[in-house]
Amino acid sequence: MKKQFLFLFFILVGFILYGCNNDEDKVTNPPDDAPAEQENSNRTDQSDDEVDNNQSSKDTNQNGMQNGREIHFTSFDLDIDYADNKEFDVDYENDTDGMEAELKDTVKGNEHLQGDVAFNRISPVFENFDFDKNSSDDDVISQVLKGFDLDDNFIEFELEISYEDGTKKEYKRRK
Repeated sequence: MKKQFLFLFFILVGFILYGCNNDEDKVTNPPDDAPAEQENSNRTDQSDDEVDNNQSSKDTNQNGMQNGREIHFTSFDLDIDYADNKEFDVDYENDTDGMEAELKDTVKGNEHLQGDVAFNRISPVFENFDFDKNSSDDDVISQVLKGFDLDDNFIEFELEISYEDGTKKEYKRRK
């Protein structure tokens, strides 16, 4: 009886561990030039002069964004709620463990994409964004809605972005 219990216990633990290892949203071939969030990199660890000196060797445009880069952030977490329980969600993260991407769209259909398929769908939109950490909330929200071809008749808009310099910003709007 005790052996059967231990056997079932180990089977259950195995299933739990397997379920926690969800790699469906992993991007297998991320672009080399996509900025990745560094695990122990905290902007407060460096003085502003050190950060400026590190960035001065990079070619930047007038908005402070790097030329030649296609995506200017390391994470992008978008949640937009519409009437009738419809929603549009994009989760993108690129860190030292790899890149993950997921898109859920019940606004224009019932689409749920993960991994490479999701990244291929969202990366062209990301590449067309020209906002940065200094852009107004209205400009960021407008570009995101336009980029994903979404109406502005949402109930709630929430976006969290970690820019490539480590700055984290939240953009929220409720109607």
